[in-house]
Amino acid sequence: MRELLDQATHISLEENVDSGPRSVLPATASFSGLKPTYEQLLTRVKELEQENQALKKFKGEQKELEQRLSDALTKVLAGYLPICARCKRIREEDGVWKQLETYIQAHTEVVFSHSLCPKCAKSFYPEFFTPEE
Repeated sequence: MRELLDQATHISLEENVDSGPRSVLPATASFSGLKPTYEQLLTRVKELEQENQALKKFKGEQKELEQRLSDALTKVLAGYLPICARCKRIREEDGVWKQLETYIQAHTEVVFSHSLCPKCAKSFYPEFFTPEE
């Protein structure tokens, strides 16, 4: 690059038309790559504007995801739950007792599917089991 500057022709540039000193500067504008052209600058400005728009979009999406994560974390059960030792109902903060499944579905994203364990199935439907089972 320094060799290109040394080889550049010098031109006179008047500071004052009527009178005054003249400066001698290298004519580097004729060498491509040393100074960007107006079109190159315009292209780069457009690229930067597009990158800026994309960045704003990603920041918006990031805020939305952070909000969704925060909302999801508040749905996690934590701490002590007052639960009835017999019927397994849970007492809410307002004092209302709710069925366990109802409470958990209201405070999490769990969906229950009901079935019977083998012990309860034998207890409720003994006619479907043989005595040795």
